[in-house]
Amino acid sequence: MRWAEARKTMTTNKKNQNRLANVVLYLLQGSRKPGLTKLQKLLYFSDYCHYQDHLKTITGMTYVAAERGPVLKNYEQELESLTELMLIDRKCVV
Repeated sequence: MRWAEARKTMTTNKKNQNRLANVVLYLLQGSRKPGLTKLQKLLYFSDYCHYQDHLKTITGMTYVAAERGPVLKNYEQELESLTELMLIDRKCVV
Protein backbone atom coordinates (compact mmCIF):
# COMPACT_ATOMS: atom_id res chain seq x y z
CA MET A 1 0.00 0.00 0.00
CA ARG A 2 1.35 3.41 -0.90
CA TRP A 3 1.63 6.22 1.61
CA ALA A 4 -1.20 8.26 0.02
CA GLU A 5 -3.51 5.24 0.12
CA ALA A 6 -2.57 4.47 3.72
CA ARG A 7 -3.14 8.09 4.73
CA LYS A 8 -6.54 8.13 3.02
CA THR A 9 -7.49 4.91 4.82
CA MET A 10 -6.44 6.36 8.19
CA THR A 11 -8.45 9.54 7.53
CA THR A 12 -11.49 7.53 6.46
CA ASN A 13 -11.26 5.33 9.57
CA LYS A 14 -11.08 8.41 11.81
CA LYS A 15 -14.11 9.95 10.08
CA ASN A 16 -16.00 6.68 10.46
CA GLN A 17 -15.06 6.48 14.14
CA ASN A 18 -16.34 10.01 14.74
CA ARG A 19 -19.53 9.26 12.83
CA LEU A 20 -20.03 6.03 14.74
CA ALA A 21 -19.48 7.79 18.07
CA ASN A 22 -21.96 10.53 17.16
CA VAL A 23 -24.60 8.03 16.02
CA VAL A 24 -24.14 5.89 19.14
CA LEU A 25 -24.53 8.92 21.40
CA TYR A 26 -27.57 10.17 19.47
CA LEU A 27 -29.34 6.82 19.46
CA LEU A 28 -28.80 6.10 23.14
CA GLN A 29 -29.31 9.57 24.61
CA GLY A 30 -33.03 9.07 25.11
CA SER A 31 -32.92 5.36 25.85
CA ARG A 32 -34.10 4.22 29.26
CA LYS A 33 -32.41 0.83 28.99
CA PRO A 34 -29.41 1.08 26.69
CA GLY A 35 -27.76 -2.20 25.83
CA LEU A 36 -25.48 -3.72 23.24
CA THR A 37 -28.25 -5.63 21.44
CA LYS A 38 -30.46 -2.58 21.25
CA LEU A 39 -27.54 -0.48 20.04
CA GLN A 40 -26.67 -2.98 17.29
CA LYS A 41 -30.26 -3.05 16.03
CA LEU A 42 -30.62 0.73 16.12
CA LEU A 43 -27.32 1.20 14.27
CA TYR A 44 -28.30 -1.30 11.59
CA PHE A 45 -31.78 0.15 11.02
CA SER A 46 -30.43 3.70 10.94
CA ASP A 47 -27.78 2.79 8.40
CA TYR A 48 -30.25 0.70 6.37
CA CYS A 49 -32.85 3.46 6.13
CA HIS A 50 -30.22 6.06 5.27
CA TYR A 51 -28.74 3.76 2.63
CA GLN A 52 -32.13 3.33 0.95
CA ASP A 53 -32.44 7.09 0.47
CA HIS A 54 -28.81 8.14 -0.10
CA LEU A 55 -26.97 4.97 -1.26
CA LYS A 56 -24.44 5.25 1.57
CA THR A 57 -24.57 4.50 5.26
CA ILE A 58 -24.39 7.07 8.02
CA THR A 59 -21.52 5.39 9.83
CA GLY A 60 -19.58 4.08 6.84
CA MET A 61 -19.23 0.78 8.69
CA THR A 62 -19.73 -2.76 7.38
CA TYR A 63 -22.24 -5.23 8.81
CA VAL A 64 -22.06 -9.01 9.00
CA ALA A 65 -24.77 -11.62 9.52
CA ALA A 66 -25.05 -12.98 13.03
CA GLU A 67 -27.41 -15.51 14.58
CA ARG A 68 -29.84 -12.87 15.86
CA GLY A 69 -29.45 -10.26 13.14
CA PRO A 70 -26.83 -8.06 11.53
CA VAL A 71 -24.04 -6.59 13.63
CA LEU A 72 -21.15 -4.26 12.97
CA LYS A 73 -18.12 -6.07 11.65
CA ASN A 74 -15.62 -6.21 14.54
CA TYR A 75 -18.07 -4.34 16.76
CA GLU A 76 -16.18 -5.20 19.94
CA GLN A 77 -12.98 -3.66 18.58
CA GLU A 78 -14.85 -0.63 17.21
CA LEU A 79 -16.57 0.11 20.51
CA GLU A 80 -13.35 -0.52 22.44
CA SER A 81 -11.46 1.95 20.26
CA LEU A 82 -14.19 4.56 20.83
CA THR A 83 -13.85 3.95 24.56
CA GLU A 84 -10.06 4.29 24.43
CA LEU A 85 -10.39 7.58 22.54
CA MET A 86 -12.85 8.68 25.27
CA LEU A 87 -15.55 9.33 22.67
CA ILE A 88 -17.95 7.03 24.52
CA ASP A 89 -18.06 5.37 27.92
CA ARG A 90 -19.09 1.75 28.45
CA LYS A 91 -20.69 0.54 31.65
CA CYS A 92 -21.60 -2.97 32.67
CA VAL A 93 -25.28 -3.16 33.56
CA VAL A 94 -26.72 -6.11 35.45
